[in-house]
Order: sequence, then C-alpha cells, then structure tokens
Amino acid sequence: MEVTCEEPPGSGPVAALAAGLALLDHQAHGPVDDLVAVLAADAPLGPTALPNLLGALEETLADGALLVDTAGRRQPLCAIYRRAPLALGLAALGDPIGRGMRDLLAHLTVIEVPDTIGAADDIDTPDDAHRLGFTAGPRPD
Repeated sequence: MEVTCEEPPGSGPVAALAAGLALLDHQAHGPVDDLVAVLAADAPLGPTALPNLLGALEETLADGALLVDTAGRRQPLCAIYRRAPLALGLAALGDPIGRGMRDLLAHLTVIEVPDTIGAADDIDTPDDAHRLGFTAGPRPD
C-alpha cells in the first residue's frame, strides 16, 4: 500500500484529492478504474455508504454522487466520483492549494444521496467518538 499527502501538508482537501489522484495515475499499468471513492478520515462510518452511492451513480450519467446529511449539508468527502470528470475539474481549478471542495464541485455535476445511516458523521471530539460507538485507546507508537 502506498500513501501520499498533499504538498504542503495541511493545504486542504482539494490538494489532498489531487495528490491522491496523481498517485493513482502514477500507479496505473493499463486500464484505470472509472470511479474514485473519496472518504474523510474523520468519518469512520463513511465506507458503509459506498453501496448506496454506487447504486445511485450507476443510475445516472452524473460526474459523481455525494451524501447529504440530515441537516441538508452536502458531504463531498463522502462520495464517489467518475475519474475523468474529477481530473478535468481539478485541472480547471488550477493550483489546488487552499481550495475548497465547493470550488471543485462547481465544475462537476453531482447527485445527492440522503445519508440515512449517519455515514458522514465525523469525529471531532471524544464525545463524538462515544456517540458513534468508538472509544479512544492508546496511540500507536
């Protein structure tokens, strides 16, 4: 498994997405997958939404499918995007450093999938972790 990080570190989710897509392109030997799943690291239940996102995307020609949480907020870091439109959207943005996902979404046609299972719920505090059924343990060395 290879890992990458945006340059400079901490320069935002669009820069991280661009770095991840560049790594996938670099690793490609032959045909590449058409779809890219994007999951926020602080939303550990995000992978549970992938079947719903994939099912919704398969029924349309949209560039991607993203979750919409119960408060009506779009969750572009819990989504599946078609690779080619995603790459074109990133190219249209230019330098991804400091850019927000809203900037990128302005270049894509996405469908919204209701998050009926709380998959986009994120963990920012110990209380959030407890609410989602996670407990804090010792940090690995």
